[in-house]
Amino acid sequence: MVRIKAREALDLQRAYFQQLFENSPAGIVMLDDHDIVLNANIAFENIFQYSIDELRGRNVKDWIVPESHLEESRELTTATYRRQVVQKETVRKRKDGSLVNVSITAYPIIIEDNLVGVYGMYVDITGRKKLEEHLREAQKMESLGTLAGGIAHDFNNILAIILGHASMVEKKQREPGRLMQSVEAINKATQRGTGLVKQLLTFARKSEVLLESVQLNEIVNEIVKLMAETFPKTITVSAQLEKNLPSIIGDANQIHQVLLNLCVNARDAMPRGGTMHLTTELVDGTLVSANFPKASAMEYVRVSVSDTGLGMDNTTRSRIFEPFFTTKERGKGTGLGLAVVYGIIENHRGFIEVESKVGEGTAFHFYLPIQHRGFESVEREDTLQKEIPGGTETILLVEDEELLRDLLKGVLIEKGYKVLAAVDGVEAVDLYASSHKKISLVLSDVGLPKLGGQEVLLQLKAIDPEVKIILASGYFEPNIKSQMQEAGANAFVQKPYIISEILQKIRYVLDND
Repeated sequence: MVRIKAREALDLQRAYFQQLFENSPAGIVMLDDHDIVLNANIAFENIFQYSIDELRGRNVKDWIVPESHLEESRELTTATYRRQVVQKETVRKRKDGSLVNVSITAYPIIIEDNLVGVYGMYVDITGRKKLEEHLREAQKMESLGTLAGGIAHDFNNILAIILGHASMVEKKQREPGRLMQSVEAINKATQRGTGLVKQLLTFARKSEVLLESVQLNEIVNEIVKLMAETFPKTITVSAQLEKNLPSIIGDANQIHQVLLNLCVNARDAMPRGGTMHLTTELVDGTLVSANFPKASAMEYVRVSVSDTGLGMDNTTRSRIFEPFFTTKERGKGTGLGLAVVYGIIENHRGFIEVESKVGEGTAFHFYLPIQHRGFESVEREDTLQKEIPGGTETILLVEDEELLRDLLKGVLIEKGYKVLAAVDGVEAVDLYASSHKKISLVLSDVGLPKLGGQEVLLQLKAIDPEVKIILASGYFEPNIKSQMQEAGANAFVQKPYIISEILQKIRYVLDND
């Protein structure tokens, strides 16, 4: 009788577990110790569009893992073989080839102290990822609004410098020394304005997450320059960066946003002024894992943003990463800034912590895993300025702004080139069609009237597939730039034009097939 009741209890338990397996909202797959599919539930089938009959007996990597994530999948498998419970937010592939954002939890199946397989639980987090992106964009707009006043003030100063020195140039014609001082001041002011525009565009552009090799020191230097130019003069901004810092794999735009958010918070914590200090350093992974048990990389880069501001009490510090939590006055903050920071750091497999005391300031430290060892020095040697050679080739110059067109035409003629000029895309195509046999290179703006630069490129390629063309713009959308590169653009130059860069690009394209 006891055995019968025990068997009935065991059968009942199995029935409960079977129902849990079949009806779970999470996709569940059972794998053997070689990643071969043994079973999967309905939710798993719905997420990936495969039936269990299609999957059973096959290696799961061959079906749902994109080729770009095979190495990551092998690392997850290795971790489960070590009997670790693995959690990961990543991307997997559906039957129709589309990608889906998933949260994976893998549990090793151990029977009588032997690893016999793995339970994999998959949750579709596409909706959550979209919400996170909306939150990031909302916070980005808030930060842009915060910086707008400082940027407008700085641009007014820049324009005042340019206009003031320009008005003095004519008066100083007979004093070459003082004339050169004005010219240098105009150049510096223009470069400063160009840098501000570049920072604003980099931050404001809405783009897909782009994972690439990132030098954190370069981003920190950009942020320090931006803060120094836009923050109140009562705030001193400084940095101490570790030399030869290894690269990380990440999205430079998002990391830029993390640093900007932290710096804006630091500024707001110092209404009467103070000091903001940014540092980077290399940290051993064992030290990071002591505070963050999930840390698994061998080495991390630690970036710190500290201030001498008001500081926080323990209650505030415990809630700062909550969405919509803010200590600012009504209308002066959405409470999304640090929530966005936390999400970005987490998506980069990193960690963040905060130290703060009331009246003694605050320090944020975030840790990002480095890519496999291979140092890339941030330090760059200044190249010696050499006279850039000219030539006798014919160049088709396409620029709708009259003053710029005349400037470039004069520079090119002075270097020995013959120049044909067009004011819009249609005229450029007509000129090239009638004279392409004598035109060696085309230098064209992208934002043209009548016919845009991208369409001009395609039409010139149709006339002569071997056409050499350099495209110029104040801002290139990454995907559009990629399309133009694939269509045959030889080089790109950034506006406002730097004459030496244009002359170098022209010679490079002309001298290289």
